[in-house]
Amino acid sequence: MALAYLIRDLSIAISDTMRGRDRRRYEYAIDIGAPRDIVWSMLKANDIAFDGRFPLRVVSQPVPGRPGVDRVQILAGAHSLTMMTMIADEREGQAILYRLLPDGTDPALIEGDDDYVGFVLVDIAGGTRLDLTRETTPRHFLSRLTVPIGLRSGARRYKRKAEAMYAVPTQRDPEGSGE
Repeated sequence: MALAYLIRDLSIAISDTMRGRDRRRYEYAIDIGAPRDIVWSMLKANDIAFDGRFPLRVVSQPVPGRPGVDRVQILAGAHSLTMMTMIADEREGQAILYRLLPDGTDPALIEGDDDYVGFVLVDIAGGTRLDLTRETTPRHFLSRLTVPIGLRSGARRYKRKAEAMYAVPTQRDPEGSGE
């Protein structure tokens, strides 16, 4: 299935480049075997660790003097990257839209200009559907591939984490525990 997605992403990237299309909205949905409140608490956690082949820890803190702006540290082993985000829109427990701010964000994380990441939660039988969206103007051809790949990878991480939180009651409060 990953190969099919990669071929699709490459076809879209080539087509967009040939047509001169700059702006693109990438979407991916994943069904999670956990209730909405668990998924929402994970999305809103200030400190959360994702297990897996490449473990990550994501820690966010408000930026003093910049209301509504958070500094998000992405920690992967000995590596650390910083991203600045601002909530552009939020419907408590249902959806959240972040604007990624280039000022203060490590260049390695800047995939495009005027960059937004959104999450929408939908109740489904047996859990929650998480709809992820990233809308951006890719800066490079490679970004046209790494953005959708990253969206799918992130979705799988969210799924594993939310299902683990739901299965183990002691992990249901991700804040402060690093888990």
